[in-house]
Amino acid sequence: MFGIQISNFASTLSGLRSFVDLVHPFLVEKKHETIQKRGDDLAPLMIAIAEMNPSLKSKLSGPIEELRQRYGGLLKIEK
Repeated sequence: MFGIQISNFASTLSGLRSFVDLVHPFLVEKKHETIQKRGDDLAPLMIAIAEMNPSLKSKLSGPIEELRQRYGGLLKIEK
């Protein structure tokens, strides 16, 4: 009854998997470029998240302090 539709759906999924496999390396490279270029823009958000989550704060204490120094004390985090 639904044989043709299921077959078409399976074929479409196969095509999507192939597409994802093809573009994955480009997306990973673009992600790394973006993080390198715009990472400092996200620093205040990272500091705020670490302040709100004690388990993250202990894991990120070194990097968080380094980020705070970059901003020269201009960040004030309020819960």
